[in-house]
Amino acid sequence: MSNESSKRWWVSCALLAATVISLGAQTPSSGISVTVGRSALFTVPPEHFLVATVVETGSMTASSEIRIEFRDAADQRRGFAKAVLVRGRPVRLRLQVQGSAMLPLRAIVLVENTNGSAPIVSLEDLDVNSLTSETKPPLPIPPGIGDDPEANCGGWRVNRLTIGGPIPDTADVN
Repeated sequence: MSNESSKRWWVSCALLAATVISLGAQTPSSGISVTVGRSALFTVPPEHFLVATVVETGSMTASSEIRIEFRDAADQRRGFAKAVLVRGRPVRLRLQVQGSAMLPLRAIVLVENTNGSAPIVSLEDLDVNSLTSETKPPLPIPPGIGDDPEANCGGWRVNRLTIGGPIPDTADVN
């Protein structure tokens, strides 16, 4: 191979490599698909527990990253839990209302769905003194993409979005 042919070959390789790198840099990342459910504010009496439980009802091999938060009416975080949800291992967050005043609380649940995942969120007000439980409206998180108007009922608001980077260490993303 002559010196001139060798130079052309190397220039061609360099241009091809630059083109491939440029195309790779322009390809948008698909991001992470998440579903965020926000409950209505529920007034919880003193000494009661508010308990949020997320269970997997989908495929036996499905798993989802779950974040649960309780926030008060002033949007201050009162409790937080983060775990991987699989079938047979629910994710729970319990918060006992301290003091003598009623406390309005909402649950915010962020689910990073995977194929075959079908989580359901339940919310309960537990009175440990009388051993009674008041179940709040449940939130079935249907699989799919985009807002699901059917799930926006029972005091829950559901949004689906794609996050381009890592999921923040909070459940309250917009």
